[in-house]
Amino acid sequence: MTSHDVVGRCRRAFGQKRVGHAGTLDPDATGVLLVGLGRATRLLRWMTGLPKR
Repeated sequence: MTSHDVVGRCRRAFGQKRVGHAGTLDPDATGVLLVGLGRATRLLRWMTGLPKR
């Protein structure tokens, strides 16, 4: 599953047009993909620069 697939599923599941993600998710990745819905997509630009833990 790619980050584009996750965004598409979130759009359908939550009925949102505006969905964004922080980072990329390649098919071999494991972990968490941050997803923002609606107005929360604006916050994602600051989260991408934070250290990953």
